[in-house]
Amino acid sequence: GDGLRAAEVQLAHRDRRGDLWFGSATGLARLSPREDPPEGEPPVLIGLLRVDGVMRPLEDLGEREVRDVTIAAGSRQFEIGFVGLSLPGAEGLRYQYRLLGASDDWNPPTVDRSVHFSNLPPGSYRFEVRAVTPGGVSTSQPATVAFRVLPPFWRTWWFTLLGAAAIASSA
Repeated sequence: GDGLRAAEVQLAHRDRRGDLWFGSATGLARLSPREDPPEGEPPVLIGLLRVDGVMRPLEDLGEREVRDVTIAAGSRQFEIGFVGLSLPGAEGLRYQYRLLGASDDWNPPTVDRSVHFSNLPPGSYRFEVRAVTPGGVSTSQPATVAFRVLPPFWRTWWFTLLGAAAIASSA
């Protein structure tokens, strides 16, 4: 599993070039340590949108940007799922997100790959998420979801206009 023959290491030596030599009863092995390549920024994708338990269609592999999502008045739950991609493995990734229109601050990094919003007030929002590697490298272009929560009908401009017209006509 570690590249050595299945035997107990009996001898270890470092030569002038920095190579490590390991000797055992079954053979000799050499390891030439090199610096790890610089960590690249992990891409992150939106993989799930669910409103009140109903899935919204997305590309199978996820999307970097989702636009023009409209959430009806009275919707109680909105879930956004996301995933980061990392060559050595995504198990060390953590995620930061923010909801512009509610707060400009990034949340502390977390291993959770989804977020739930409940009873959002009417308005326009932009959800952003970025992945952070164990070395602290974060996604420069976060994945985004732009959405709008509609107001209930009695808070719309046309209902207000009708109400004002009704009051004016009764006077």
